[in-house]
Amino acid sequence: MSLAEAKYGNASGAYMNFLKKRKWHHSLNSNSANPRPKHRPPVGKIAAKDTKQADTPSPTKTPQHKMSYAEQKEHEKLIKRARKAVSDAEELISSIESKIAEIEQTMATGEYNAELFDKHAKLQKDLDNAMSQWELASMDLDTIIG
Repeated sequence: MSLAEAKYGNASGAYMNFLKKRKWHHSLNSNSANPRPKHRPPVGKIAAKDTKQADTPSPTKTPQHKMSYAEQKEHEKLIKRARKAVSDAEELISSIESKIAEIEQTMATGEYNAELFDKHAKLQKDLDNAMSQWELASMDLDTIIG
């Protein structure tokens, strides 16, 4: 009769089967000084070294400076403003392009006059300016996001 059977009686049958499957039953039957199963990780100085190495994050994954709550909120506001500037520039470009397309359609029907050419030239300049604004806003957003 083993120590576990003597200690727990017949009710320990399922428990003993569990221990035998994991080869831990020797710890209950033997009087050895180290009843620890062989497959468990070591405890002590070696384990402490292993956990320190595992717990320390790599320098490439952690940022140099963790932001405070206020800094995070300010950063989020900057990102939101930059995204809005990009979106506004895109909407402006779209509206100018649609106006240019209307003028070009009118010109395609054979209607030519100096006022139409001047309006088309002005819209082209406005489009170039809007494209520059969009480019700057996109670069600002990329810089903020990092």
